[in-house]
Amino acid sequence: MNRVVVAACGVAMLGLASQPAAQSPAEPAFEVASVKPSNPDAPGPTGMPVAGRFNASNLTLRELVIRAYDLFPSQIDGGPDWQTSRRFDIKARAKDPVAGMSAMRPMLKALLADRFALKVHTERRQMPIYALVVGRNDGQPSSNVTRSTADCSSAEQQLAETSAQAGPGAVLGILQKGQGLPCAIMPVPAGGPGGMTMRANGVSMADLAGFLTPFTGRIVQDRTGLSGLYDWQLTFGLGGGPRPAEQPGNPPPASTPPPVMIALQEQLGLKLESTRGQVEILVIDSAAIPEPD
Repeated sequence: MNRVVVAACGVAMLGLASQPAAQSPAEPAFEVASVKPSNPDAPGPTGMPVAGRFNASNLTLRELVIRAYDLFPSQIDGGPDWQTSRRFDIKARAKDPVAGMSAMRPMLKALLADRFALKVHTERRQMPIYALVVGRNDGQPSSNVTRSTADCSSAEQQLAETSAQAGPGAVLGILQKGQGLPCAIMPVPAGGPGGMTMRANGVSMADLAGFLTPFTGRIVQDRTGLSGLYDWQLTFGLGGGPRPAEQPGNPPPASTPPPVMIALQEQLGLKLESTRGQVEILVIDSAAIPEPD
């Protein structure tokens, strides 16, 4: 995924053929990297890349694979029993001091292949999914979804440079103030009790589908037929049930946000349809517990 998405990852499209994790010498690698078992009393997990560095605490192998291959948990199969129980700390530095996650992702794959002896391949499987489609008869989203004028050619690089020059707190400050990040889906300080408001600045419908996946329990695939980049804002509740307004005799407070599927249709003119589709699955063939350094 090329654009920056805060709070969710997009679906990475993997090759259909068997894909060993080992990297060729010509492919990128971290300049310096260490892997150690985590302190069981340490807080976490954490694993946010910042300006040419990938520092992770209390991450399992499964969580590291998710970050390296830009996948959702439901897209990973196989692997050793310890992949979700043993936790590791990783400190790694790229040669480029402002490298973003897109640049460091192949480096993390190489590290997993080297230190964890990770071997994987990919498969396509037919699975239950949600299709993101237009929910209006005119084939267009609501007026709350507008064409974006954002320039996304170097958005991640700009974000990495901001972090390198002013520290990661500068990026968090932008989010806390509700200011826009280029080509991102980001939280803003609104939404009401038990709710969340997300603002998009220059993202595709595929990015929106990727954002929705963690909140629906299934992979969401874009089938809107809408190309290009869009700006929008979506407020929804984090609970899975219907709004209290839909329960007879129980009127809700006016600020109660709707569940994500209802919010999507009411606010953006889009909807999710339950169906089946081809999903790329990463199969972990084997891995080994690394020696600490």
